[in-house]
Amino acid sequence: MKSWEREKLNKDKLHKDKVLKSLKKKPNFKKLKKEAEKKFLLRKVIERTFLGGVEQGHFVCGNNEWGYNQHTTNMNYYQIILKEYKVYTGHKGDKFEKRVLDLLIKSKNQTPKTTITRKLPFKQKGRSHTHAIPGKDIEYNNNHDPKNPYSYNYCNKTKIDFFKGISGDEKKIIKLGFDKLFSKSFVYGYIETMITIIFKLGGLDESKFDKPKFKRYWSYPGAKGSGSIPVNDMMYDRRFIRRKRLNIFENIFNISYSEANLIIDEIENSIFNSTLTNFLINKDENYFVDMFNSITQSYSKDENYESTETFFYEITKKKKDEYYTEYNKGNKFERINKIHNSSKRLKAHTSGSGPVVILNYEQFRFYNFRIKNIEPYDEKKLNLNEKDLLIRYAIYLGVQEANYYINQIIFSPEL
Repeated sequence: MKSWEREKLNKDKLHKDKVLKSLKKKPNFKKLKKEAEKKFLLRKVIERTFLGGVEQGHFVCGNNEWGYNQHTTNMNYYQIILKEYKVYTGHKGDKFEKRVLDLLIKSKNQTPKTTITRKLPFKQKGRSHTHAIPGKDIEYNNNHDPKNPYSYNYCNKTKIDFFKGISGDEKKIIKLGFDKLFSKSFVYGYIETMITIIFKLGGLDESKFDKPKFKRYWSYPGAKGSGSIPVNDMMYDRRFIRRKRLNIFENIFNISYSEANLIIDEIENSIFNSTLTNFLINKDENYFVDMFNSITQSYSKDENYESTETFFYEITKKKKDEYYTEYNKGNKFERINKIHNSSKRLKAHTSGSGPVVILNYEQFRFYNFRIKNIEPYDEKKLNLNEKDLLIRYAIYLGVQEANYYINQIIFSPEL
């Protein structure tokens, strides 16, 4: 073991000890909620994905005219998305709710899949040999390919709305009595992703080459001090956002405003005010997981960056494989042993859909307790509720599906 590896391992062991020690204290849930609302940000996940694609666009622009066309195509599609979904204050006709609702209706029993090479609604610069590859169209359909449950091509028919995964997970969710809760949590994750993309990112700033960012504050003349206010507060306050969320919940589940309000409160209490919240805060981990791999997400300079796709490929490796990372050191926990062993029996190079892989429920549970090259957390000592783990899983699936769909339209990683 190299010195830097030993140093990292010791650091992680100390961190684990600190987490376990902190969890012995009774949490102050009022204080916990405020901290979680500051740290659990879906915007960070979406922003990493998007800015990674923009940064790569800047890189290829420096190569040739093809690169310029590629980046311009991506940014044109981004503007198309904003135009199709965004609500402008003072204008009639709310496209956002209708378009998200249309997608969710399809998502009940369909998955997004890439199809044919798309026809661009705008012209590229230069002669045809300098044109970038247009990318593929993406659409929802219920075509089922039983070969690979880690891809959106799988699209299994189940008794649970919005669940298109393996039958074993379907039976488990129904047995736990969480089938309706799964559907509502999935929808919450899907809506939050669309809200984040359209309303919460801010204005894209490409003024510094290779260092794109979202400008989240607007300056205004004659202001003292910072001289700026949050972009979203200009048009979209919390009441505006919650109304969008509630309206879509009312329509997709055919329920009343008060029922929708109670459902959202239940989900948000699980996110921001549960024992799982306390565990993640002490681990210093965002509730909303990164799902895109590090190649797509080149913008991330975080040494602790670890996507669910990266995790999936690591647990499918065998010890003899090169660059093997141990996630189940000691093989102490039977439930983790079972899913880890079955994951290692998968065929080499099992693929997902482009830059994402759909984890099954047991793999995602394992992801919650993982620590690289150290024995996983013992869930019996964490006092976690299975309901909270299921909600996080369903939200993860909703977030990933919506983000994958929009990311494919803008950046078309599946060519």
